Amino acid sequence: MNNKIQEWWLSLTSREQWIVAIMLVLAGLMVFKTLIWQPIHTNYHQAQASLNNKVALLQWVQQHAEQVAAYSQHAKPSGEPSQESISQVITTSASVNQIRVSKFQTEDHHVLVWLDNTASARLFVWLNALKQDYGVAVQRITINNSDEAGLVNVRLMLAVEE
Repeated sequence: MNNKIQEWWLSLTSREQWIVAIMLVLAGLMVFKTLIWQPIHTNYHQAQASLNNKVALLQWVQQHAEQVAAYSQHAKPSGEPSQESISQVITTSASVNQIRVSKFQTEDHHVLVWLDNTASARLFVWLNALKQDYGVAVQRITINNSDEAGLVNVRLMLAVEE
């Protein structure tokens, strides 16, 4: 096989050999770009975007940590059932945590809540506050990515723990 390639190479004129050599170099560069450079470059940019999102989340948490702590200090003791209705608790606490409730449906012993384009960090702070301050727990949750970065669409079933 090697002899056949050598014979073929030697049968080419010097101009044809230059053309074949240039084509091989170009093909090698294309393979390098496709199999090595492009995946590394893509992964780098994805990691950079992920890092930027996490830094933004950290900054938001740091900026709002005092507000959350102050809210928690004014709330009643941990996990104690509220005298307010579950609907009032959810509406009030959502407003305090700057969460907009898209849809709200009260059923027997639970409440269905829809949240669209909600910051995931705020969502988790709010859910923790509901649990710790009012004894309202998540029974079911569905979280989907929103079209906007850092935001989620959420469907919740909430109920007072007994």
